[in-house]
Amino acid sequence: MYWAWWISWAPFVGLFIAKISRGRTVREFVMCVLVVPTVFNILWMTIFGNSAIWLDSHHGGVLSVLAGQTEQMLFQFLQLLPWPLLTSILALVIIAIFFITSADSGIFVINSIASYGKTKFPRWQSILWGGLMALLAIVLLYSGGLAALQTMNIVMALPFALIMIILSFCLLKGMIVDNSYFSRDLTKGTSYWTGEHWQERLGTIVATMDRNELLRFMDTTVRSAFTEIEKELTQYDITALVRENLKDDAPYIELVIKKETLRDFVYGVTCVEKAISRLVVDNPSFPTVDTPHTLEPICYFSDGRRGHSVKYMRKEELITDVLRQYERYVKMASDVHHSLYLYDKE
Repeated sequence: MYWAWWISWAPFVGLFIAKISRGRTVREFVMCVLVVPTVFNILWMTIFGNSAIWLDSHHGGVLSVLAGQTEQMLFQFLQLLPWPLLTSILALVIIAIFFITSADSGIFVINSIASYGKTKFPRWQSILWGGLMALLAIVLLYSGGLAALQTMNIVMALPFALIMIILSFCLLKGMIVDNSYFSRDLTKGTSYWTGEHWQERLGTIVATMDRNELLRFMDTTVRSAFTEIEKELTQYDITALVRENLKDDAPYIELVIKKETLRDFVYGVTCVEKAISRLVVDNPSFPTVDTPHTLEPICYFSDGRRGHSVKYMRKEELITDVLRQYERYVKMASDVHHSLYLYDKE
């Protein structure tokens, strides 16, 4: 029942975690989603499981007689520990949080599926799906109690277990393609800094960047570079456009190269706020660093990959970096083994 329960919940939990984990590395995902919860469960089962066994053996089997009544066993177990009233209330709160967050993630995923992958939905739509989920649970409880819910979970888990096997193969294939993407050799001519204008770069290194300076960089360097590339691409009958929004808290400018049925090539630049150590801020050896935060222009791509800082790039260097990424994109598109990476046009 335990495994069937989680397999039936895999579509909800998987899509929800995928949404909130976008942009993370595989290593970060595995650590935070798999390793940390697994360690927590091991500690929980070890501490509370062994405590229950010890208390049961020293109190005449008071917990064993409730083996078929899980809810009563929990609170009877808490009665054998210090502060039973406080721990019982805390247990109820934790159970409520579990149900509420589970229902919330379920509603979020259903909304996302019904809205073609969007992440913002009207309030009435969330209420509708939440009401339908509650109604289904009530009907199952009244028709057969908890056993009906468990049976439904097992019925739903069996076919999806087969789908998960297929998805595991697809994940492996996707990882191979992703590794090929990042390990692909690039033209040596794409090494874009030769050491010119080093005085200007040194000034950028030792100073922090505020919002006005960042907007000035995006308005001059980034927009100018993207506009030149857009103009040049028209000579090859390639559709490209520059999109921007410099008024939000997270301003951005992006170059989009349209590819019809393929995933569009996107090279964008947005800002990320980064904290600066107080040791540096208060250190007189860094006279140009006087604030605990700085803004940094970071590039991003259409596949959700983390980009890198473009803070030190001049217009020509940024153009070279865009072409470097576009060259990688074209090579991937030209390889018949990498269609999984590119053919996902929404």
